Amino acid sequence: MSTTKKNSNNKSKTPKPLHNRIAVTLDKPETVSAGGIILPATTFKSGTEGIVIAIGPKVEQIKVGDHIKFGEHAGIEATANGLDFLIMRESDVMIIL
Repeated sequence: MSTTKKNSNNKSKTPKPLHNRIAVTLDKPETVSAGGIILPATTFKSGTEGIVIAIGPKVEQIKVGDHIKFGEHAGIEATANGLDFLIMRESDVMIIL
């Protein structure tokens, strides 16, 4: 008999970061300029802005829904329940926009 607990509601749950970490979805850059010119993906830096989707219990200054800016190499990429996001420490955030 298995002692593993299965959670059937897991598909709709957002990831839950631990300690002072936050989960952030990246802002998608515009691929067409205001004048209608298609911009190639190589013109963009890796994402440095995003929206906070979840916070850990020890996060003090950031709230879910905050639009933030962070360093180019901050966080690690993760995927859960079909959602792509970054997980990073609260201290990796440079500014709340």
